Amino acid sequence: MNHPVIGGTVPFLGGSFEVFDAGPIHGLARADAGRLDLLAVVAEPPGCGHFAAFLADCMRAYPSIGVWEIWNPALAAMLKRRGFVAADEVLDGDLVSGLVWKAPAPERAG
Repeated sequence: MNHPVIGGTVPFLGGSFEVFDAGPIHGLARADAGRLDLLAVVAEPPGCGHFAAFLADCMRAYPSIGVWEIWNPALAAMLKRRGFVAADEVLDGDLVSGLVWKAPAPERAG
């Protein structure tokens, strides 16, 4: 299947997460029209701003994003600066911790 930003995906080990390759960013994700979940992400080369640009594109394309099992404190801080908040959810039968962002509700015209 082809998704916004992450492109085509390939099944991974029978779970709900799939391998994606979006140029300098690749990893494991699952996506539908309402949500993008990222379980593992690699930026190559690291430290060049590719992930920040990728995340900005994702925040325009998806109304909700979850980033799970974050082991990098700099990544956690960057996500929190962008409005992500701590969350625990069950994914593929396992309780995981991470950070979740939800797009602001559109303002209603008076």
